[in-house]
Amino acid sequence: MHYQDHTPKWTGKATTDLVTAWKSFQQHTEFWFAGPLAKTAEAQKCNYLMIWIGNKGRDIYSTWDLSVDDKKKLDVHYQNFEKHVRPKSNKIYSRYKFLSRVQKEIDTFEEYLTDLKILVKDCGYATPEEMVRDAIVFGTKDHKVREKCITEGSELSLEKAINFARTYELSKAQLQTMESEDKTINMLNKQGSRSSGKKYGKQYTPQRGTPQNNKGQSPNFANKCKNCGGKHERRKCPAFGKQCNKCHKYNHFASVCLSSNKSPKKMHTLDICSESDDDELFVATIDNQELNTDEWTETINVNDVPVNFQLDTGAKCNVLSLNKLKTICSHPIITKQVSPLRSYSGHIIDTVGVINLRCSYKCQDHAVKFHIVDRNVQSVIGAKTCEAMKLLKRIHSITQTKNPQETTKQFFTRKYGTPIWRFIHRPRMSTRNT
Repeated sequence: MHYQDHTPKWTGKATTDLVTAWKSFQQHTEFWFAGPLAKTAEAQKCNYLMIWIGNKGRDIYSTWDLSVDDKKKLDVHYQNFEKHVRPKSNKIYSRYKFLSRVQKEIDTFEEYLTDLKILVKDCGYATPEEMVRDAIVFGTKDHKVREKCITEGSELSLEKAINFARTYELSKAQLQTMESEDKTINMLNKQGSRSSGKKYGKQYTPQRGTPQNNKGQSPNFANKCKNCGGKHERRKCPAFGKQCNKCHKYNHFASVCLSSNKSPKKMHTLDICSESDDDELFVATIDNQELNTDEWTETINVNDVPVNFQLDTGAKCNVLSLNKLKTICSHPIITKQVSPLRSYSGHIIDTVGVINLRCSYKCQDHAVKFHIVDRNVQSVIGAKTCEAMKLLKRIHSITQTKNPQETTKQFFTRKYGTPIWRFIHRPRMSTRNT
């Protein structure tokens, strides 16, 4: 039989609560007789019971004076065993166990309630439901549940107390889940606010260190400005909008740059994919695994693993397949996805989440955020990352002049002097036969 390891076993030790132990054993045997042994005759069920009862139980059985018919009745065996253990049940001890049972920090309310209902059976109380109700009020680990129950006063029933405790426990679990998700969203929003100033990661930086008015000073002029090194009217710093030649950041001069006092960072954290919750990130077609020779690709070391990426200047984020991620990290920690991905065709792309990975390119390390897709797709580096990692260089667009002749005059005048512009004429048609 396949169930031999799960057959009922009776110990009958005097050190245990015999009534509780017998009830548990009897319930186990009843499950067997209603399950695997359902088709067994009642006389054989009695034999099974005597096999499971052990030597101690068979010694008790030998003291009974049963007729031949009673030996074949299962109910008679149950009743005699219950009579044997019942006098040895101690109500004082049972009530002590019931009154001492309080809800521990690791206990759920359902576990606590189940134990109370089991313990109260052997206490012999005239109103067991009221005792369980009182035990919930006195023994609950949640102060708000106790306060709610006491507020009900004499109107409090066992059913109300149970509903209060269950509702509060469920609400607390849901609130913890919401707060954990809010922390993740707030962290993403905070990252997004750092790179939301200008397109492609160039952010607006307010004037740093602009001092406030001091007593006795003119309200129109500040102290020595930390951005330009001089004195000027407020909000009229000449360094505003200028790029530092030392650290290449904006809104201060190299003469007052503080970057020289700091050791250069080995890894650059790129908030190049920080988007708001409602933004939709567009990516190109990523299902094509066969890259054309004309497409721009670059091999980048991700956590010291070389990965071939397609450089997509039209993509607003970086994409990596889940299979590729598993080859890079054995146990990746993926954060829940906030912003949806949408292809150029308008289809929503399901994502597993996002993860920050260390990318190395030309002896420079960068912390780059990737959107993980559970599909066999081509790895993609978006426009912001391409520019931040100097994979691509943006060339300024060529503007068309309304009067090209005037522009040409100005150029030659600056380069060769005033007389040269007189020899400029419109292009002539060639008279040679072709």
